[in-house]
Amino acid sequence: MHNHTQGAPAPLVYAFTSTDLRVILIEGQIWFAAADVAAALGYRMTSDMTRNLDDDEKGTHIMRTPGGNQEITVINESGLYCCVLKSRKPEAKKFKRWVTHEVLPTIRKTGSYGKTHWPPTDRASYQLREQLSAAIRSITVGFRGKGAAYAVNERIRNHFGVRRVEDLTTQQAKDAIFMVEQLRPLAHRWVKAMNQAEKDFTRQVLRTETGPMLSAPTLVCLDIDANGITTPLEHPNLKKLQKANQGMHDMLALFQDEEE
Repeated sequence: MHNHTQGAPAPLVYAFTSTDLRVILIEGQIWFAAADVAAALGYRMTSDMTRNLDDDEKGTHIMRTPGGNQEITVINESGLYCCVLKSRKPEAKKFKRWVTHEVLPTIRKTGSYGKTHWPPTDRASYQLREQLSAAIRSITVGFRGKGAAYAVNERIRNHFGVRRVEDLTTQQAKDAIFMVEQLRPLAHRWVKAMNQAEKDFTRQVLRTETGPMLSAPTLVCLDIDANGITTPLEHPNLKKLQKANQGMHDMLALFQDEEE
């Protein structure tokens, strides 16, 4: 195992999805903070990831952090590739491609990658971020899949100009919770309307043997905007259902007929 003790330079820090990854140059060689790699690849414990690496693939180093100098475990490129191959997380392949196609070529060319940065010192507490996550779950629980939750998270990131929701300050997190609560009535009206549309479709189309000819008004189009849901339309020859999701304020479910 390599033990690097000289100096304590600030690492290059950048974000991969929800994880900060620290990179440091030691005697011209690129080393990665093992804990950050472990988090990106879905390992619960850093030691679980590094225990099977060869001695020349891992080591320790004194690294400068916002809380002062700390000794951390680091791994080199060879160690990184070994860890990626052993990870079962779907993002492992994406992570490897990002490092090999973007980060490493840039570091080798310029000696750095972007600008060294630290997260906000007034980062929201874990409890506050959990409250935000709970608020998002509560308004998207009726949606199929994870698209709605992803959309709300993206809305928050774009609004506050952060790469990750975890980087919100205390006040930003409180404002984000308020923002989510403002979306609650709209989201609930959408879920209620879609549930009713599904019930109508099941009762009037799937349950009968006469085909998709409808004798009663059926919900065929919902255009949700800041003012709510428009008046449902009727369609006498329903044969095909198409769905399109264009965001929290522009969601469309369209029944479209097909000519025989």
